[in-house]
Amino acid sequence: MHDEILAKHPSARLKVLAVWFNMLPGDSRTFLDTRVLGDPRVTYFWDQNHVVGGWVSEHVTDQPGITWDFYLLYGPGARWAASPGQPISADGSVIGSTAELMSAIRPYLSP
Repeated sequence: MHDEILAKHPSARLKVLAVWFNMLPGDSRTFLDTRVLGDPRVTYFWDQNHVVGGWVSEHVTDQPGITWDFYLLYGPGARWAASPGQPISADGSVIGSTAELMSAIRPYLSP
């Protein structure tokens, strides 16, 4: 995400919401490293109770358990009310889905 999108398109009007939660041994709020995505367009959230991962499992992936290492891409007209609408693109793992994410986000990378 950082190297392929944010760093290569510094003037693109993007907003990234990065939601972190503990899924692997050693994960904790103190483990959260904001340098990973290191860009002022990124806002970080810590989800102690896996609310977002549970919501994604229930409403997007239809998988049991908690979905993690996943992205949801919304267009510039997206508005969130009680819940977000249908994403333009959604997939995971984030690194493993770089090509899909780049294809979906390309139209929004112009400044």
